[in-house]
Amino acid sequence: MIKTYGQTPRQLFKYAHPPTQLYPAGALPMLVSNFFNPTERTTEDPKARSELRPLQCVSGLRWGNYVGSPDHPEPVLSSWKVSTIACLSSLVTLPTGEVFGLGKDSCLLAMFSKEQGLTSVTPTDVKWAGILSWGHSDDIIRLKNRKDQPPVNFMHWNSLETVTCCASVPDCKLMFFGSSAGLITIYKTDYNSKKYCDIDVVGDKLCLYGHTAQVSLLHVCKPFSIFVSASQDGMCIIWDLNRLSYVQSIECDKGKPVVALTVSDTLGDIAFASETDIGSRLHLYTINAKPVTALSCPEVICCLTYSTAPEGRSVNTIVGGLDNGVIRFWSSWDLMTIRDIKIGSPRRVTSLTFSYDCQQLFALTSGRTRGQGHDSQVVMWEKQGSVRTRPPNFVTYADSRVPTRSGIIIV
Repeated sequence: MIKTYGQTPRQLFKYAHPPTQLYPAGALPMLVSNFFNPTERTTEDPKARSELRPLQCVSGLRWGNYVGSPDHPEPVLSSWKVSTIACLSSLVTLPTGEVFGLGKDSCLLAMFSKEQGLTSVTPTDVKWAGILSWGHSDDIIRLKNRKDQPPVNFMHWNSLETVTCCASVPDCKLMFFGSSAGLITIYKTDYNSKKYCDIDVVGDKLCLYGHTAQVSLLHVCKPFSIFVSASQDGMCIIWDLNRLSYVQSIECDKGKPVVALTVSDTLGDIAFASETDIGSRLHLYTINAKPVTALSCPEVICCLTYSTAPEGRSVNTIVGGLDNGVIRFWSSWDLMTIRDIKIGSPRRVTSLTFSYDCQQLFALTSGRTRGQGHDSQVVMWEKQGSVRTRPPNFVTYADSRVPTRSGIIIV
């Protein structure tokens, strides 16, 4: 139309259209059902497939460039390793490359600033960071905002209920607390360098009601402006991050506690695992609380995380840590099992996190040491042939209420 100055030519095509592909009897309804209806899947051996594609009925799709992608060889275990007798429970990565190891009943608070003329690898710099801890005997929530000083008192919690989990938005404007009574309490906060704790609570607290049992997990998804809460009665609730109001409820296995929860920063999909009598059950839902598919896993799923490769050029994966030391990759589209990687020893994988460029995968494992109780170990997986200019910067914050017998050993 541009070449003809808006005039429609008499002939558009010089050749006839190719004939319509005819499907065998019963194949087309099954194909449509696989796309639009929730399906039940079981674990399968990825080695049995001659060609691993995101969709078996579509050719040409690529998985993308990230560690664990089927487009690359199996990732290798790096020589970098952190071992500590301090009991860690979760891992958090920052855009600047730091990896935080957090103890039980603690949450990382961080504020980021973008400035011109930075010489770092990424344009994002950490303006302020602190560790929030709860579960103390005096019901005081404490904040550790200085490296060489003990935590300071932040706020006093109501003794009628206990804090079970906590989450925060990246700019520390909102703090979410889940309680044993099923209540979610929200505090609006602001950075104030004049205060000793650097954080100032603004206005009154806001309470959200929806759960009938203890809130066990909270996950904030800033790109899609939602946060998801999970409770011990098997219910997940989607909340609006801007209006701080209820959106949708997800209830699958009633009475079965949710043990792992994650939300995709690129799709907005919600993946969570609930306990079963013989293992775990992995569910995948859209941001509108529509079921996509479900999967039965004979092992216990301890943690979940999403890869964050760019959509449109990649098909991301859901990665789960199992109780037998296996890290399993599933497709984020239909929960197809992609691959398993093993740490070597049957240690429980309690936390997983990707680096911001998805080129490394960090895993936190826990196990028993002879005569010393539990210990924690952080290992890193990376793509074969990848070259690192420097080792990851690992920062640990162990629970001060648990005595430790040694420091950190970095290999």
